[in-house]
Amino acid sequence: MSQTPPTPTHTQHPTQTVSNERGSILPYVSVAAALVAFVALGLMTGLGDAILHRRDASNAADAAALAAASTWAGSIESTYENAVDATSEDGLWSNAGKGLGSFAGPGARRAAERYASLDGATLTAYSVDTSQGTITVSVRTKSAVTGTDQRLTATSTAKIVFEDGACLSDGQVGFEINGTCVTKRPQTKAPVQKKDAKPAPSASATPTPFKVPDGMSRKAKVSARLVN
Repeated sequence: MSQTPPTPTHTQHPTQTVSNERGSILPYVSVAAALVAFVALGLMTGLGDAILHRRDASNAADAAALAAASTWAGSIESTYENAVDATSEDGLWSNAGKGLGSFAGPGARRAAERYASLDGATLTAYSVDTSQGTITVSVRTKSAVTGTDQRLTATSTAKIVFEDGACLSDGQVGFEINGTCVTKRPQTKAPVQKKDAKPAPSASATPTPFKVPDGMSRKAKVSARLVN
């Protein structure tokens, strides 16, 4: 008795199986790629904003330090000009011999605060080193880095440099006269009166106009520079 051979079942071709698997995986791969791109974009945006905030903080610190040091230097120049315009010895020398720190008044700090604010930052620390002639400031940005509550900080130092006219000796500001820094009135020697000498005739009724010592500049130049 002959048997009818079984009807062959349909066998799926291997290439069709691979194609189906690829088709089922593709949506997941697309979603994962989109997530990675989104995260990368967020990181790049945050990093870029952090770099900008760091630059802003650094610029604000430099501007604040320079503004304070420039104000300090300007105060010294102004005092020197007052001395040059004096009409008497007392008026001239009353402006000499003052401590360097006495010229770095509240105006220097106010200048630092103002320039830090103009650059989008707040002054957080301020110090004057009279031994080095420097002002150091620290600032913090007013705005935070995107996606965080972090406000970046920076510190900068500026110094004053005596270039002409005014000078510094042992922490005291004086006048440069013929290459020498003079911080107090020179003592004048009284003329020696010879024995049995006749008294000198009386001076003229018209006093001689006062003038500053020879070799003293008419203007002072004190500059401000950032310290690396």
